[in-house]
Amino acid sequence: MFKNNFRALLVQGVLSFICMGIGFIIGKFQVLQELLYQNFIGKLIISVLIILLYKWLSSILTTKSKARGDFFVGSYIFFLGLAFLALALVGMGKSVFEVAPGESTWRLGMDFISLPIQLVIYLLRSKVGIVAYIISIIFPSLLMGFFLRWKRVNRRQKRKK
Repeated sequence: MFKNNFRALLVQGVLSFICMGIGFIIGKFQVLQELLYQNFIGKLIISVLIILLYKWLSSILTTKSKARGDFFVGSYIFFLGLAFLALALVGMGKSVFEVAPGESTWRLGMDFISLPIQLVIYLLRSKVGIVAYIISIIFPSLLMGFFLRWKRVNRRQKRKK
């Protein structure tokens, strides 16, 4: 059991560090900065896409370990899922967290235990974060609902023929 939990946590940690790295890289390119970070819609779109990508990757990578249904791992995965939002908000090489001047985003990122807590606190204070996470929860459900309905309608039409 411990082995499965550790594997799932390791996967989430690696994903969150990768996303912070990508965020830092995006922050170095002027065109990407202007496109993604200067307006609310840009931030919102990239945030939603990143959260959905994170959920998809984490579900694929943790399905093989039997820890997926475990409450502790499930809740930690949820909080670390917010780390992907850091990719959308770390732009321009600045930290998304309110920290002392000169304190590095990377140093905060390495603090594995406090990263999810810091991100939750940041999200609660950020309109983009809250809206993006709500959309990322609702959007896949709506998409799946439309897909299943379309499949059902298709089946009925085939039977009628």
